[in-house]
Amino acid sequence: SSLPCYLRYPWNVSIRTMRWAVLLWLVAASCAPAPEPARPLREFRGIVHCHTLYSHDSRGTYEEIVAAARAARIDFVCITDHPPKGDPGRSLREGWRGMREGVLFIQGHELAGSNLLALGIREPVPSGSVPEKIAAIRRQGGVALVSHPEEVRDWETYRQADGMEIYNIHAAWKRRQRDLGFYAQ
Repeated sequence: SSLPCYLRYPWNVSIRTMRWAVLLWLVAASCAPAPEPARPLREFRGIVHCHTLYSHDSRGTYEEIVAAARAARIDFVCITDHPPKGDPGRSLREGWRGMREGVLFIQGHELAGSNLLALGIREPVPSGSVPEKIAAIRRQGGVALVSHPEEVRDWETYRQADGMEIYNIHAAWKRRQRDLGFYAQ
């Protein structure tokens, strides 16, 4: 055949030639302008772990919470009360859902002892292991977040969680109780 060998057998191209071709392709690709987002991006500010008067450790009313959220320019609040004793579903049934005065309210529970927040649920989560609770939350169409991550010792148990809270005032308060010199630094 009258064709050169590199056209007859394209795999015969040297490694050095291939490296240069890839380098040139990467340089050309990096010079292309970035595509515009399909729609403008928006930042949402929210609270993923908030208790109300339904929880044993809070006296806050929904009216107080929405007023504070509006003052702080918060877009959403996830209510994560501890299930009330005697009627674990009460806070889920009676708590606010949806938009209230420009703030989105999402109902859920904090599952004490499991370090989990169950967001977007309608029924109490049955007892069980952490992976079983995560599965139960998802069956309701909810989202499972790790709460109080400073207390978690076995992260493998939470592998199926959807996310985790980053900052919790309760953790800072507990640290202060342990080490009064912490804030003096």
